[in-house]
Amino acid sequence: MNLIEAAATELTRTQSELEGATAQAERTSSALNVLQARLAAKQNDLTAIQARRLSGGECDSDAALAQLLSLDIAGLEPLVGHAHAQHQTAIQAQQQAQNAVGQAQQVFERAQAGESARLLEARLHELETLLLTGIADLDILKKRATGSIHIHGETLYRFSDRLKRFLQQGVLQQ
Repeated sequence: MNLIEAAATELTRTQSELEGATAQAERTSSALNVLQARLAAKQNDLTAIQARRLSGGECDSDAALAQLLSLDIAGLEPLVGHAHAQHQTAIQAQQQAQNAVGQAQQVFERAQAGESARLLEARLHELETLLLTGIADLDILKKRATGSIHIHGETLYRFSDRLKRFLQQGVLQQ
């Protein structure tokens, strides 16, 4: 397996993990919301009973109902706390998975760029060979045309200023 294939495989794996982590975060969010809604409803019912009792409009069943609601609330609060902790863990896992996807994406893009550079460099070597062969052929033709035995330097072929600057100074100008 080459670097691009390995990077693509890793990217696919991390994307799959992200999908799973996202689904888990959504499930824990949904479970937390359900428990929070149940807890809020019980708290609202208890608050309504307490307000009614304070205003003097109490019913015979209010005390027992308030006690049951308090017990329900006491039972739901730890469940909400646990669901909140599970949701936070799922959110952290989702963030870690997102980071892993970002890193895998960078590795994949670098592998692609590296392979593209390798292929381009090979092509440039082919062009260099072609250029040198062409200059050798040009030398033969100019010698025949001028009847000279030796043709040197810029008399034979004049490189562009950009190419000269690159060959002499290593500076590329676009």
